[in-house]
Amino acid sequence: MIVVPLGLDGLAGPFGRAKLAPVLSLFTVDDVEQGLFVCKRLLARQEGGRTAMIHTHQQDLVERFAVEIAASRILVNAPGAQIGSGLDINSCRY
Repeated sequence: MIVVPLGLDGLAGPFGRAKLAPVLSLFTVDDVEQGLFVCKRLLARQEGGRTAMIHTHQQDLVERFAVEIAASRILVNAPGAQIGSGLDINSCRY
């Protein structure tokens, strides 16, 4: 995987969309509100059927994420980057 750190101005560019490559965009935010905003913007640029991931131990935040984020699948504390690229436990032997 290649991780490309971006500022929020990168949301509108090519790295703000899904890619069929082992490249991940990394958007750093200041707080939960900005994080939810970025996630919603990213999903709004895509067609349906996307996966969203959240890493937290705060159950109330998990529930809020599930309510506010329009994704087909939401993964909590799971390796979503690998799964999204097709490298899941059943298809890839380490």
